[in-house]
Amino acid sequence: MPSFRSPKAQAEHAVSRKIALGTGRHDHQNDGRIHSLGTVRGYEQALKGFADYLRQHRLGDLHSATEQEAQHYLAERSQLVGQKTLDLDRQAIQIHLGQRLEIVCSSKLSILSTRSYTPAQVERIAHAQSEANSLATRLAYHAGLRAHELLTLRPAGERVASGHRQWSAERFTGREGDRYTVVGKGGLVREVVLSRELVTALEAKRLDEPRLVIDRGVHYNQHYDIGGGRAWSVTADELLTHPPPKI
Repeated sequence: MPSFRSPKAQAEHAVSRKIALGTGRHDHQNDGRIHSLGTVRGYEQALKGFADYLRQHRLGDLHSATEQEAQHYLAERSQLVGQKTLDLDRQAIQIHLGQRLEIVCSSKLSILSTRSYTPAQVERIAHAQSEANSLATRLAYHAGLRAHELLTLRPAGERVASGHRQWSAERFTGREGDRYTVVGKGGLVREVVLSRELVTALEAKRLDEPRLVIDRGVHYNQHYDIGGGRAWSVTADELLTHPPPKI
């Protein structure tokens, strides 16, 4: 019998039973739980789509879904979405059903725009931004930081890198500067090296007290008055779409 719950409500309920926030993903791999808010949102959207499919085909609801129905759904999705979206759908359904599903390859060609910028492009973007976003852009480019990682910068002496990962002793060979840490995907804390010039600029922006920043539903305690997260990435993308004049 079809559920009286909406597909959205079904998805939210299904995901809520699997949430284990506050425990690092890297320390609890393959435990069948969801450890980050970003994954929660992605899985809710993926399961809503599956619930929509089940309702449209009069197959019941998420509670009664079967492996065969899931594989049929993924086969249909493979004609419509790219591999990244298809893999997310499969992972969400897997964790809901509690069993592995066969990997399905997308037939939709994914055209990915490059995210590699030249130093000149970075400087043009930074020059056109506010002071806080300009410094964030230079930091992200220099250290290879994701947008949300900018919000988590701390000196290495104030927070140690995750101990479960084997870090190469040669990862900073040829680079001079000071070590900082950032919190990446799944709560992984890793070290980065910042040039002395960037360190001086960053420490000049240190806050007297950390401030709470909410980015894409995730809470961060930010220690520096710099850009980061979605607000920063939107400005950078806008400047890439409409480049500032050469300097």
